[in-house]
Amino acid sequence: MLAAIYASGGRQDDAKSALSNCYRLRPELTIKRFFADWPVPLQATSPEYRRQHERFRDGLRLAGMPEE
Repeated sequence: MLAAIYASGGRQDDAKSALSNCYRLRPELTIKRFFADWPVPLQATSPEYRRQHERFRDGLRLAGMPEE
C-alpha cells in the first residue's frame, strides 16, 4: 500500500523502495494476485469505494508492480 501511495504522490524512488521491501516477503506478488485475496467483493461496495480501489490499483501500476 505504501508503494502505491508514494507512486501516486510522484515519489518514485520511495515507491520502488517500498515495493522492493514488499517483494522480500512475497516475491510472487502481482496486482492480480494481490486483489484476488481482497476480503471485500467489489460489487458489494459503494461507487466511492470502487473509485478508491481503482486509484490504489493505479498507484501499484505506477510503482512498477506487474499486472500478472
